[in-house]
Amino acid sequence: MNFTGYMLDFYGPKGIYPFGFTAEQISLATQLYKCRLKQGQEFLGDSIDRENVRDLILEARAEVTN
Repeated sequence: MNFTGYMLDFYGPKGIYPFGFTAEQISLATQLYKCRLKQGQEFLGDSIDRENVRDLILEARAEVTN
């Protein structure tokens, strides 16, 4: 399974936590997250990466509503 599918399983419209994330939101947030990784950090597509990408999307949503 790819990372976007993994994210959708958790946070997509029918996910465990149905935040309604789209594949496009996940892709954009994943790219941003990868750009922000510090030297020596790797993107593993694990639960830590999943939660960090989730937080980026939720932060972006909060900024739009404020």
